[in-house]
Formats: sequence, structure tokens, C-alpha cells
Amino acid sequence: MDNTSPIPSIIAFAIIVAIVIGGSWLNSLLKRKQQPQIPSDQTSRVSDDGSEHLRMLEDHLADAIKAGDVTREARARHRLGEAFIRHGQPNDAIPHLEKAAMLAKDQRLNDYKFIVARLADAHMQLGRWASAAEELRQAIEASKSLFNRSGNAGYWSLLGDVYVKQGKNIQALEAYETVLRRWRGRRYRKWRMALVQKMSTTYLELNQIDVAISVLKDGARDAKVSRDRSKEIMFLGTLGVAYERGGLQDEAMRSYEDAIHLADMAGDRRLQAVYLFNLGLLLEAKGQNEDATTYLKQAWPILINLKSPLVQECDQALSRLRKNVPL
Repeated sequence: MDNTSPIPSIIAFAIIVAIVIGGSWLNSLLKRKQQPQIPSDQTSRVSDDGSEHLRMLEDHLADAIKAGDVTREARARHRLGEAFIRHGQPNDAIPHLEKAAMLAKDQRLNDYKFIVARLADAHMQLGRWASAAEELRQAIEASKSLFNRSGNAGYWSLLGDVYVKQGKNIQALEAYETVLRRWRGRRYRKWRMALVQKMSTTYLELNQIDVAISVLKDGARDAKVSRDRSKEIMFLGTLGVAYERGGLQDEAMRSYEDAIHLADMAGDRRLQAVYLFNLGLLLEAKGQNEDATTYLKQAWPILINLKSPLVQECDQALSRLRKNVPL
């Protein structure tokens, strides 16, 4: 039996763009050949025709300017900027939010931190990560108080996401860790799970395998207590990737098997197929070709049904295995 396998050892990762729990875990899959797969979370912004609402807000702004009321003008511009963002028009939002931020800062309005956070949102929609980071740092600074010296945890979380987009993973983890220190206790459990998911991916990209394993175990424990089956499956599957990355193949197999079992119970065919695929490749790498074939054959029809880009890679793996598995 040929125990060799062309499977590369480097894992490619998807960047997580959603900062809240929800949406599909598997709207996109990693494209590098023959890698353990980590499904990604994606959400989309939905806009509708709100022209009448926008005209009303523009009228309110005009009234505030005519009255010479600076506070009203700042808040009217803030609301108008938010509306433009909701309707997918960040370029139109930015001038209003910039003016609103200037007025709010001059008037020392509490609204300032909310305005610059919205301005960061507009820059994020346009992929202007440096500008978004600067606005979020302003929001964090404005949120500090005698009893809250680190600023708003939500802004730190967003700043971590922006740093990831900039490829500044060390800074991203520092931001996420600041949030994690704040989000303790049961009331923050769901938010903490979303954060841990992002942190684990970043730790893996930095090859900090032990830390990634530790946070993934915590995430899986939180998910189990919260009875969030989808998150628990994701954490267990990603834990399998982390173990595999760290050369702990037996632990990786157990994690994949647990994730597959839970996905089967939950009827989550997409996650089930991904981890069947991962486990098949791991078994091929271990030279357990018959078992590898069994798992890949289970994954193949699901991948076909999902029209997954992994179909071709699964075909290639099965083709290799046919040459090595006795009939």
C-alpha cells in the first residue's frame, strides 16, 4: 500500500466579516488545494428604496441649518448619514458624518462617539481600512470614563476586525483580548463565542497553535452550555483543524468525528460534508486509505448537492485512493 500523499501542510483561512452571530457558516469555502476546510461566516447588507425617508431627513437638516441650531444640525446630519449607510450609500454618508463629528466635538456632545463609529462603518463598507481604524480609535477614546478606562468593547471588536483586514494580526488579537476581558459572565456568552471564533482563526494564521486550541475549547464549552449546536459544531471542527495543524492527528480525528456526529444529528449537511472531507484527507495522510475512501465517499454526494467548490478536490482524492485501495 502506498502511504504517501501530496497533501500540503499549510492551512488557508477565510477572514470573518460578520461580527454578530447568525447567517450561513458556509457561503464560501477555501480555495487552496487539499486543505482542511474552515467554513466562513458571511452576512450581507440589504437596502431598499428609502428615497422618501431620505428626503424627510434632508428637510430636517435644512430646518436645523436655517434655525442656526448647531446641536440640531449635528444630530440631523448624524441621522441622515446613518440612513445613507442603511441604504448602501456610504459615499453620500461620509460628508454628513464628518461635519456632524466636527460639530459634535466642538459642542462636546455625547453623540460624538456614536457619530465617529458610524463614520468608521461607512469607511469599512468602502474598504478604507486605515480611515476606519482611525475613526474607531476616536470612538474608543471618546468612550473612556473614570469607570471605563478601556472604552466601548464593541468598538474594540470592530477595530480588531479592521486590523485583520489590514493584515495586522498582532494588533487584532490585542484588540480582541481587550474585548474578551470585558465580556465575561453569562450575559456575554453569545458575543464571546463570535469573538473567540475570530480569535482562533487569527491565532492559527500566526501559528500560535496552543493558544488557538485553548480558545477553541472554551468556545466549544460555551456553545454546549448555550445549546448553540451550530457554533459547537463549528468550534469542534475548527479544533480538528488546529490539532491537525499542530501534528496531533489522533486528537484531530476525534474532533472531526464529534463535529460530524453533531452535524448529522442537527441535519447540517454543509458542515457535515466539510468535516467528512477534512477527516478523509487526514486519514489519507495517515495512510489509512480504506477509511479515507469511506469518509470521502460520504462527503461527495453532499458536496455535489451543495454545488461546492470542494467537489473537484474530493474527486481528485478519491482518484488517488482508488490506485491504492485494493478492490
